[in-house]
Amino acid sequence: ELMLLGRTLSATEARNWGMITESVTEADFEKRVTEITRNVANGPTRAFGAFRRLTDGACGDQLAAQLEAEKEAFLELTRTGDFAEGVAAFLAKRPPEFHGF
Repeated sequence: ELMLLGRTLSATEARNWGMITESVTEADFEKRVTEITRNVANGPTRAFGAFRRLTDGACGDQLAAQLEAEKEAFLELTRTGDFAEGVAAFLAKRPPEFHGF
């Protein structure tokens, strides 16, 4: 229906259909973008980068190659300071403090 008839959904419809996770008013847009940007910048940036590379490659790779790439990325990331911090924070029941290494 959307592709064939060009129907436009409201933000509420798109959220209810699971096409988007959130919507904000125009007045709150810049504030929300800043919050999301800050969360990403303060997160495990190497893991985010690996996730993005794996996602980008997923459409072109054969399943076996994609699974191998995911395994290698996971093993590499377990050797980072951010991984150790994430585990320590989880065990201590505190928010993590990631540093990108």
